[in-house]
This record gives sequence, structure tokens and C-alpha cells, in this order.
Amino acid sequence: MTKRRVRGAPRIAEGIARLHAAAAATAAAAIAATAATAAATADATTKAAATAAAAIAAAEGIARLHAAAAATAAAAIAATAAAATAAATADATTKAAATAAAAIAAAAITAAAATAAAATAAAATAAAATAAAATAAAGGVKRPQPTNSPDQRRVAAVAVAAVAAAAAAVAAAVVAVAVLAVAAVAAASAAAGGALQQQQHQQQQQQQQQQQQQQQQQQQQKQQ
Repeated sequence: MTKRRVRGAPRIAEGIARLHAAAAATAAAAIAATAATAAATADATTKAAATAAAAIAAAEGIARLHAAAAATAAAAIAATAAAATAAATADATTKAAATAAAAIAAAAITAAAATAAAATAAAATAAAATAAAATAAAGGVKRPQPTNSPDQRRVAAVAVAAVAAAAAAVAAAVVAVAVLAVAAVAAASAAAGGALQQQQHQQQQQQQQQQQQQQQQQQQQKQQ
């Protein structure tokens, strides 16, 4: 029973690793977009606006990663509660499996907290890169740029690329959360099925014992 219940651990670890990778990809995309934006245009005002847009897109992506991590932790807690409820009336073996499941859920929550911390650090790094790019842009060419100039079109293209990168990171986080949810449901189902099998086995043993006692009593009565 314990081996069946702990099988979901690699999937949970894999999902958390994907969340970490998505957070790192988001930070890298934000930094790259900031640098590309600073290099794409010569106007200091346009540079600052595009840099701010890229920073906002990165912050939105990181906030969604935070929400995904919170949802993952909530799913792990719910799965643990379901497993504990299913194993409440079972024997020691199934209770040990539920304890292992609780340990796995605790590890998932800890890893989710680490993911949130990593995302916060990534946001700080992106903010520092944004500030550095804005400072560098302040020393750029100050002449006004015409509307729909090539520089402005390049800035728009970079901003679109930054948003697309953030959307891809969010999609990866959603996939990771889905993997975690599937693993949690599978683990809870395995625990519930194990508890049911244990209960059925115990009931069968009790019925057999009762039948044997009745047979022994009948034989004793016949002998008397």
C-alpha cells in the first residue's frame, strides 16, 4: 500500500521543477526583452516607455506564477486531507501510506514556497535590469522621433515578443499545475482504493471468523 501511495512523488517533483524552470524563463525573457528594447531605439523617452512595458509584462507573468504556486499548494493540501479521511478507519499499513502522502504534500508546499521566493528574486533581478536600461537610455539621443518611426516599430515588436514570452511561461506553469493536480488525484485515488481494499479484507476475515465460530458451536452442540 505504501509503495502505491508514494508513486506520485516523482510527478509532483517534476511539476515543481517545471514551475522553477518557468519562473527562470520568465526572468530571463524579461531581462532579454529589456536589453533588446534598450538597443532597438535611439530615443530616450521611447526607451523608458518600452522598458516599463516589458517590466510590467514580466511582473504580470511572475504574479501568475505566484498564483499557480498557491493553487498547487492548495491542491496538495486538499489531496492530503482526502487521503487522511479515507485512511482514518483503515489499519496501520494504510495509515502509514497516508502519513507518507502527508510528507509528500508538505514537501510540495515547501517547494512551492521556494518557487515563490525564486520568482520574487527573479522580479528583483528584472527590476534591477530595467533600472540599469533606463539609466543607460537617459544618455541616448534626445531628438524627437516621428510617429510610427522604424525605432518605434522595433520597440513595439520587442514589447510583443516580451508579452509572448511571458504568456509562454504562464502556459508552462499551467501545464505544471495540471501535472501536479493529476498526480494528487491519482495519489488520493490510490489511497482511497487501498483503504477500501483493507476494509473489505478485514470484513471478509471477520465474516470467516464468525462462520468458523458458528460451526464450532454447532459441532459442540451436536456432541453434547
